Amino acid sequence: MKGRSFLAIVLAMAITVLAKMTEARTLNSSIGTHQSKINSTSHLQFDKIKGVSVGGWLVTEPFISPSLFWSAIHWSQGSARSNVSIVDEYTLCQVLGQERARVLLLQHYKTWITRNDIQEIKRHGFNLVRIPIGYWAWKKQGTVDQYVNNITFYDPYVGGLQLDYFENALRWCKEAGLKAWIDLHTAPGSQNGFDNSGQRLLNEDLGWLAKNTTKELTHAILRNIFDEYVDGKWKDVIVGVEIINEPMGHILGIENVIEFYNETINDYLDTGKKTPLVIQEAFQDVGFWNDYWNDTKLTIYVDHHHYEVFSYDQLLNDQFTRLTNIMEYGEALEKEQSAHGSIVGEWSGAITDCATWLNGLGIGARYDGTYYKTVNSSREHRYILGACQSHKDISLWDREYKMQVRQFIEAQLTSFSANSKGWIFWNWKTESAPEWDYLKLVTHGVFPHPFDNLTYFNSDGSMGTVLTSSLESSRNNRIKYNAHASSSAALGPTGIAFNAIKLLMQTASKFVTVLLFVVTALVAF
Repeated sequence: MKGRSFLAIVLAMAITVLAKMTEARTLNSSIGTHQSKINSTSHLQFDKIKGVSVGGWLVTEPFISPSLFWSAIHWSQGSARSNVSIVDEYTLCQVLGQERARVLLLQHYKTWITRNDIQEIKRHGFNLVRIPIGYWAWKKQGTVDQYVNNITFYDPYVGGLQLDYFENALRWCKEAGLKAWIDLHTAPGSQNGFDNSGQRLLNEDLGWLAKNTTKELTHAILRNIFDEYVDGKWKDVIVGVEIINEPMGHILGIENVIEFYNETINDYLDTGKKTPLVIQEAFQDVGFWNDYWNDTKLTIYVDHHHYEVFSYDQLLNDQFTRLTNIMEYGEALEKEQSAHGSIVGEWSGAITDCATWLNGLGIGARYDGTYYKTVNSSREHRYILGACQSHKDISLWDREYKMQVRQFIEAQLTSFSANSKGWIFWNWKTESAPEWDYLKLVTHGVFPHPFDNLTYFNSDGSMGTVLTSSLESSRNNRIKYNAHASSSAALGPTGIAFNAIKLLMQTASKFVTVLLFVVTALVAF
């Protein structure tokens, strides 16, 4: 009798513990945890970098300006090279040839970013413009293989045109009172295989650093940047030079990337100039670069790029998880500031990968399953998460989707401002990718303006009651938000099972804890 009574007491205690654990998982408790962490750090600070990129201009990207690529495809009909698919700037120039590609690209350069854009960037409250530029800007005009310092390297790009427009942008920034950040966005042979490197290489080896010529040419271009654009007439405009954008460290070999960075930094130190250099994280974790180049007097910033849409697991996250991921990312950023100041130099409002051609021209989205029909990906899960809507005109988004994107943007503004040297949004504008388009987002009230005009966060960075109640409602519905897709794109039994398994895995540790408590108590008895 006493044994049964004791067992009953133990079980009651276990149930109580489990109830407390469950209670701890409720929204308000979780939000309280993150509120205290943010409050102890800082609030939005206005002396930090508040930047925007003018991507898709001097380095073209299919998802930013699809009409350019549609035009190229149309122009290519009947071409002797029409058996080559146009998927990036490399193949655009390859198929059209130098003359026709030159005509198409010149029109794009003249119209995509103008003085008015730079003036508007200033008017909207930004203080810095990140300007991506391709290495082929340093090709001698009218040649196919002659580069700066008489280096020979063949590629089909139309070169020698971009520097005039680049200097226009610097002059416009100076007139507007904006600072500029030079971003060498591409490298010969491609440093990551993305179309934004100029050359999409889905299943091919990366060419950058594979041959000494690619390293030699990149160094020569960077030396030219140091000589021509750092100090001199641009001294009061350019506040940073990014050595190379998004080198794929785990493919190139992170030791090779470190070696290249080290050589570049030493070259720059020899010039005696003081404008900060920027190293891109190379897809390494926050804090990876803490032990590098701390013994130099030169300011070196680390540029992190953070997105939540380029893997199936990220897309599976509900809104609460997505927002807390950003909070935790901010906490990691804060810890590395004592080693190197860092910024989040690319981020967006995207909560799905549904923007047309975001994953590449002709490639679909993971979110609606079309990605797996266009890419042979044996490593990815092939479940439909929902029906895409973010590729549509933003006026067609439903209210809840707009709300979720706004919350996500506010979370990033708050976290990145409080925990780093600032942020640079990607991108100023697009043709048809609203989640990545500042102008469309702010016009429709999805991006805060001014930047501290927060709806779901308090001005000190804590989550407001509106957000709390909104997320509580969403959290009660354990299925990830699916925009009116119950009939057209149901999860299906496989997807539901996967979500159920994920939920069980998330809570399994709690049950194990309780079970161990019970077993320990029984053994003691």
